[in-house]
Amino acid sequence: LLGSPAAVLLISRAGGYAQLAPLVAAYAVFNSAIVPLLDSAALEAAEASGREYGSLRVWGTIGWSISTWIVGTLIQDHGTRLMFYAFAGVMGLTFAASLFGPRRIRRLGSPLGHGLKQLLLRADLLLFLAAVFLLSTTTGAVTAFFSIYLDGLGAGEGMIGLAWMVSSLSEIPVMLGAAWLRRRMGTRGLLLMGFAVYALRWGLFSIIADPAWALLPQLLHGLSFGAFLVGGVTYVSERAPEGLGTTAQAVFTTVSYGLAAIVGTLGGGFLYDRVGMAGLFRVLFVVAALSLGLLWVALRRPTGAQVGAE
Repeated sequence: LLGSPAAVLLISRAGGYAQLAPLVAAYAVFNSAIVPLLDSAALEAAEASGREYGSLRVWGTIGWSISTWIVGTLIQDHGTRLMFYAFAGVMGLTFAASLFGPRRIRRLGSPLGHGLKQLLLRADLLLFLAAVFLLSTTTGAVTAFFSIYLDGLGAGEGMIGLAWMVSSLSEIPVMLGAAWLRRRMGTRGLLLMGFAVYALRWGLFSIIADPAWALLPQLLHGLSFGAFLVGGVTYVSERAPEGLGTTAQAVFTTVSYGLAAIVGTLGGGFLYDRVGMAGLFRVLFVVAALSLGLLWVALRRPTGAQVGAE
């Protein structure tokens, strides 16, 4: 919470690629631990208070929506440099708030390397992470190229901003209703729905020719992302060995928002240059469908089954 804003402030002063590259790497190192730690803390707080993870996570969605609008307006009026200062300020407030939270002191029962080995030798978790990786390559590509896709359809800046806002707001009812959905469908059903709706969205985007129609699949973002995130975090928490909950969340976050995002962005750019945006979405639909099939296999594996076990 201190390293990330420090790196961002230095990035705002960087004078070239040679200075920028190590600073971005430092930011990635500091920032990568925040999400899994917050997810782990949110899960513990939810369990202690008898609430669902989604009812806490929804505030992240609300905060993101509000900050996007406010910071976007400020950047438009005062330039992009303000974005770096706004980030540092908000992270400083987050650090201050964390000082008043409950202390969470937990000792590892075994070395970190052994804990990772325990996780990665679990066939159910390994197959699940493989499915998450496949799906997240598609979301990484869409995150990187969705604005370009809308621009290619003829959308103006206002329409592009509206499309992103619609997707963000669509998360709120899903996060608030995650407890009801999980009671009705279970964690597995929630995950299957999230993966399936992602595939549906990519298929719809591949056939849309009018940017206004692109808002309809964006309304489904809440069902896809919300179900994936709540289901994924809950599944990993339920399946993680004792004492490895935070490590398991870190692996889940690294796979979905780190490794897969890099592969998806690079692969998406390669395909976009060769088959165009409609062709890219067709490929993403196929990959998402394959990830859904792999998820189905993973969810049928017994808890704790080891890799190579019959």
